[in-house]
Formats: sequence, structure tokens, C-alpha cells
Amino acid sequence: MSSSGSSFTSSSLGRPPTYGRTYVSPVDSTWTPTSGISTISAPTTEGSGTGTSVLDLGPPGFQATIILFQDTPDERVVYLGPWEVVGSEQRRVLWQGSYQNELLEHFLPSDTPSDIYPHTLHSRHRPYYDPSDMERYLTFQEPHRIRYTTDEGVCIHDQYVTIRYEFTTVESSIQFQGDLRRKDLVDFYDVDVVWTNVHGRTDGFGKVKGIGAIQRLKLWRDRYTTFHSLSVCANKTDGQYREYDIHSFDGELRGRDDRAKQLRLNASGRRHTSGDDQHSHRRFSLPHRMRSRTRTNDSSEPRSLQQPTLDIRYLAIQFTERQDFAGTFSRFTGVRMAEPHARIGARTLGCGRSYALKGQIRVRCHISILDQLHHRDEPHARAATTGKCSGRPHTHSEDPAVPGSYHGAVSSLRCTTRHEWKVHKLNSSFPSPSIAHCCHCSPFLIHTQHQTIDPFNVAPSVMKVILAINAGSSSVKISVYTADKNAEPHQIAEASIGGLTAPPATLAYTRRGEKVVKAKEVAESVKNQEDAFDLLLKTFIDDNELKEISSKEDIAIASHRIVHGGDYDRSQVITQDAYHHLEELSDLAPLHNGVALSIVDTCITALPKTINVACFDSQFHTTIPPHIYTYPIDPKIAKSNRLRKYGFHGISYAFITRAVAQYLEKDVDSLNMIALHLGSGASACAIKGGKSWDTSMGLTPLAGLPGATRSGSVDPSLVFHYASDVGKLSPASTKHLHISRAEEILNKESGWKSMTGTTNFGVVAESDEPTHRLAFEIFVDRIAGFVGSYFVTLEGRVDALVFAGGIGEHSAKLRSAVVERVACLGFALDDASNQEPIKDVVQELGKRDARQRVLVCQTDEQLEMARLCAEKEDIWE
Repeated sequence: MSSSGSSFTSSSLGRPPTYGRTYVSPVDSTWTPTSGISTISAPTTEGSGTGTSVLDLGPPGFQATIILFQDTPDERVVYLGPWEVVGSEQRRVLWQGSYQNELLEHFLPSDTPSDIYPHTLHSRHRPYYDPSDMERYLTFQEPHRIRYTTDEGVCIHDQYVTIRYEFTTVESSIQFQGDLRRKDLVDFYDVDVVWTNVHGRTDGFGKVKGIGAIQRLKLWRDRYTTFHSLSVCANKTDGQYREYDIHSFDGELRGRDDRAKQLRLNASGRRHTSGDDQHSHRRFSLPHRMRSRTRTNDSSEPRSLQQPTLDIRYLAIQFTERQDFAGTFSRFTGVRMAEPHARIGARTLGCGRSYALKGQIRVRCHISILDQLHHRDEPHARAATTGKCSGRPHTHSEDPAVPGSYHGAVSSLRCTTRHEWKVHKLNSSFPSPSIAHCCHCSPFLIHTQHQTIDPFNVAPSVMKVILAINAGSSSVKISVYTADKNAEPHQIAEASIGGLTAPPATLAYTRRGEKVVKAKEVAESVKNQEDAFDLLLKTFIDDNELKEISSKEDIAIASHRIVHGGDYDRSQVITQDAYHHLEELSDLAPLHNGVALSIVDTCITALPKTINVACFDSQFHTTIPPHIYTYPIDPKIAKSNRLRKYGFHGISYAFITRAVAQYLEKDVDSLNMIALHLGSGASACAIKGGKSWDTSMGLTPLAGLPGATRSGSVDPSLVFHYASDVGKLSPASTKHLHISRAEEILNKESGWKSMTGTTNFGVVAESDEPTHRLAFEIFVDRIAGFVGSYFVTLEGRVDALVFAGGIGEHSAKLRSAVVERVACLGFALDDASNQEPIKDVVQELGKRDARQRVLVCQTDEQLEMARLCAEKEDIWE
């Protein structure tokens, strides 16, 4: 919901509203389209308390308009009242008609920012109007589906159209933008933009105009993670504007809680003018700007006095060829400076993000906030020009505005560390076939320690030690390997910390097959995966017997297991591009990718000279053919939302394929088998010609077989009936069950734990309790169903049925029950072999005279990750 009251000032530096409510879920509202009259909370002045003024937004009031059937005889203006953003897989905006109980549904095609984020300032700039007023006009890059129905259910409009909303107030528009982004607007800055090339020309680049009058830089805060991001509007040569997202502007700034912000900027004077008393020494501090959403009632100061204006006037855009920065890691580890310089602790993950736009060259752009140092700061400015500040010696490098200044002489590790005065960079992407850099503004200087690492030019002799990192929801496991290029990695140590969600956490450590620490309780300070990683790393370094790791610099590669890799068909060196792509994929696997990415962040900070490689559980399944991975839904929606079968446990299946092919003495390319990875998360895979042909998991790991806490595949409509009254569906009975909650139930509160109260399958298998027997039979039945299906899929040409995973390797009773159920296909177990301990990597379990072979494989995902790194040519060469 949103407010229709306006509290913006008439200045171009007017402030956005601050909203008093706390967000829990994107669909947390109880509003329904038939509510008639809707009351919402209007933003009040800072310090006005948690109470907010109530506005009546019922008929005949309205908050926005949209034109349907434009340029036709049936053209009509629809007046829209309150809205709600609902849905997860298919998000949509529900608008209530303000005169009647009409319903207008705006279908959002995906979570891709370029598709669903509205663009402001998209109409031609109107120089005689308040710039803030332009926020009232929103449009989108592509046509979206609009469905408009009356209160009697008659559909008046249902087609894809170019959308243009005109809001009655700026506040409503900003709230709407935030609802679509799942973010709140913290602040914005109106800036003049100068675009120049190396020759100082400002006639534009590609489709982007050379000089803009007023353009807007917005600071957003994610409602659920507290991450912050920036967006900027760029004007185009046809007089229109487009909003670009800046995903990486300061790594530490993005991820911190609001209370820990450390960014400070000084703004003084204006370009081509002397400093004025009104703006000379205004200091901008994020702890002040990123205030709480709740307020107190004890302030009577005028809003203008409570919130001093920030006078950032110029935004410089610097275009750079993408290949100039390919494969580099730039880290900014802030150095404390004397006032009034900025103190920024920041780092970036690698080469800048890029977009591939039709008809335009892929480029990367750096964005820098520029400002004039005021004459009162001349002593500090002189310190900058002489290279002195706080007693630190300094030698000037090249012009910091020129990309070449980032690359100096390199050592054998291609790593340089030096002090320099430079403009802090905000990485983003803009389409342009040209190279340009800003050259007419005096930069606001920030003293940093600059480090450049080229992961593709590290000497091969250094790249010996590989960490294989597997971060789960309650544990972190790290295996240490030594390896040479294309050689089999050799494990030298392994350590893990478990019980993070059920303290006390315990540490286990093995060195060269010897148990050094079995189950030692760790300090209470180890509360999350990042703490666990730091402790495990310290354990390796402090072990004098582990001579291969005497310091952090000895670790050449860190390999991370990441569940969802989308369309990646192989492991990836984690650059800025790859990292942000993985962040976007977290929307598809929010319960799985988040932990892994947090460990990646920690690893980048703790091991700055280490190459980070992402190994994906989904990459093995990219060979699944289209007729299997495609869901029978609207192809446009499926493509824009990336809705398809992906499959998981791929690292395990890759290891199983190698190991079984070697055991059977067959070429991998000729191997057909049915593999079962059975653990607390379970799946089945049909492997044809050594490649994945089909797998039980789908868009997410939830599909397919049940697990310890996962339901596995169920009727899709089950989630709508889960909270219904005696099977009757109604808004009242399901209003508290949103998609995110349903996903959590099916992922974490289902499976055999929901039936038996335990996640230990060994207890389930051995118990005679009716609920335990039922859970066991359900698991066996679902496994047998996939085995039979895949046997037909492979046309009966199956070299082996392979059990793997914790349950597959250790539960003889389960193996016996499954094989007995599929005995009609020619599988038969040797009872004696089935009861023997599993000692070899691959072991025979079937009868000698059986038509089909049955094997068990001790899968090793950590070893497979290390092997993928050893085989990755671009790292070693």
C-alpha cells in the first residue's frame, strides 16, 4: 500500500518519504481487491513517532492512472486506487479501481531488473517543472500483460501493452517503485551528468546523450537483507530516459546493517561558483541518512532543519573497454584519513558487471561521485597535492581518472599494493561502443590502499593447494588438496564444524587420514558459517604438521559448492560478473545459495590472493534435452522467469560417473546407468552416454524424492489447500499462507521428519512404529518409481543401478527394499555382499547371475570439486 499525500519540497534536492511500517514479506498485506475502502499510513515528518496519519483512499480518490486501448476508439483512462504486489514465481500487481470494485492485474514477467523495474524520467524532460515531479511518471522497458476485470468478473482487457503510469503524488510513485524492487528508497540525489570521451567531446556515445540537465542517483535498501544498491537515470538522444542499476558500488557498504555504516562524504560549493555558506560544510553521513523506519514524537524542528541538504552536483561517467579489466580483482581497503576526507572501507569482487544489449557492444562503466573541494579545505587539498596526510608518505601515481593507473608493475603473483589518491569507483554498466572518461571536474579524493590481482596470471608453481568448501545450513566442511594441472588431487587434510543451528558447535579435524580432533566443542563466538570458516582456516594454518599451509598465501584456489548455477555448464572463476549472476539466481534457490555466497564473501576477504571458483550442483544437468527440462507453461513466462528443470546433486553425479566408468572399465561416453544420491536430500538421475539425461529434482531441489525435511513432488495445488478449512478455498482460510511460507513448509517442515519427528533415517528404517514404517515405505516407493521410469527412458540399456549418498551407502535395509521392488527389471541383490561394510570407492552388491548389476559408490563431492579446478585450463594457463 502507499500514501497519496505529498511532502516533497519544491527543490530539485527534495527528499523522498520515509515509511513507518516494517516489512516481513512482499505479500504480507491483508488487502483484497473487494475491500472497497482502504486505509493506509501516510509518511510523516522525521521525529513524528511510530503513529502515522490515516488517509482514506476509497472512492472517489485515486493514486494513479493508466490508459488502456490507447490510440483506438475504445481508449479509456482507468483510475487506480490502492495496490498490492503478490506472488513469488509469477509476481503481479493487483490494483483496486477507485470508483468501483474493478480489479486491474499487472503481470510482472520476471525478477530480471531490466524487465520489472520501472523507469522514471522516461518522458521528455520538462525544464520548467519541479524535477521531483517527474517521479510521478513510470514506464517499463518491455510491454507487460494487463488484465482488467469488472466487479462482476467481466474481462474488459487482457493483453500485452506498453505501460505508462501517472501517479497523483511523488510519494505514491516511490512506494510503488519500492514494492516492485522489494526495496525502500533511502535517499536520492539530483546530479548534473557530464559524458566525455578521451578527446573531451560531449556529443554522446551510442544512444546515450552527451550532457544531461538533471538526473537522479537513488540509494535503495533491500527490505529483507539490508543490502544497499544504487540506480541512476541516463538520458538518451531521443529525449527519453532509462534507469540503470549499480549493483556493486562498495562491497562492505552493501552488506552491512544500517547501524554499521561508515561512509562519509563532504560536499562543498558548486561547479563554476565559489562556495556558499548554505552548502559549504554540509557533511553527509550514512548513519544519519539510513535512519530507522520508526520515529519518535519528541521533535518539533522543521523538516528542513532536521535533514540538511546534500549538495552533490555532478556525476561523471567513465566508459572503459571491458577487456581492459578482464580477470582483475580490485580491492579497496580503506585507510583512515584526517578530516574532512572520506573514510570508506570497500572492496570489489572482480571485473565489472556487463549487460548484453541488442545492437550494442558489451562494455563496463565506472561511475564516480565528483565534488569540488571548498576553499576552506585548502590545507587538506594541499596535503593531497603534496602527497602528505596524517604523516603518511605518498608518491603520486598516474591520473586516477585514467584506467591505466590501476595497472602497475607486477610481481610473480601479478599483485601490487600501493597508496594513491584516487576517485572511489562505483561499478555499473552502460551501453556504449566508445571509450571515454570524465575529465572536467575536480574529483573528491579518497585515500585508499589499492591492490590488483590477476587470477589468470598466477605462476603455476604457486597453485598447489586447493580448498574444497561445502557450506550447509548448519555446517561448514573444508577439504584440503594438493594438485598439479590435470593431475588427480591428493587430500592432505579435512576439517568440519557442525551444529551451528543447535549449539554447541563441534569441530572435527583429520590430517592425512589421522584423526587430530574428533568432536571438540568450539567457542560460543562461532555462531554462523563465516565464523566457522575463519576457525577452520586458522586450524589449518596453526597446524605445524600441515606444512603445505604455513600462511594464507599458500592457498592458491578456493572451490565453493553452490547449489544453483542456472545455465552455467561448467565451474566458473568468481568474478564480479559471476558473483552478481549468482546473486540473481538466489531468487530461484533462496534457501541454498545464500549460505554459499556468504562464504564466498568471507573467503575473498580472508584470502585476497586466492582464486575463488564456483562449482555448481546444477552444471552436470545442462545436457538434459529440451523436451525433458521444459515445463508445459507459457513459453514467454517460462523464459523470462527462467522456469525450467535444472537438477541438482550434479557434483556427486559427476564423481559417480567417473568412478563407475573406471570400475566397469568402460569409456565414460558409453556409460548408461541409473544413479541414486540418497541422503537427507535425495535425488535420482538417468545418465546416458556419460551425461545427464533426466533427473528427479527440477526448478529447485524440492522436486522429486522426499527427504529428511523436504516433501518431494506433491500436487502443486496442495499449497493452496494446506491451510484451508475442510478443503474449502477462500481468501480468509489462506490469507496467512503466502508462497514464501509454503516453500519453507515444503522444504523444512516436511519429509520424514514431519511424519516421525526425526531426521535420522537409520532410526526410521529400524523402527516398528507405524509412522516410521509408513515413512520408510513412502521413500522406497518413490525411489522405485524413478528407477522404473528411467529404465524405460534408457530403453533398458542400463549398465548398473548405483546407490550413493549417506543413506544409499549405509542403509542395507533400504537398498534391499528398493532392489526387491524393481526385481522385475532384472536387478537382484546378493544378501551377503549387501551386508558387508563399504570399503572401496565402488563395490558390487548384485548377484552374479542377475541380468542387471547393482553397485554402491562412496561419492566424494569435495574431491570432484578439486578435480574440476585441476582441470580448469584458464586457471593454470
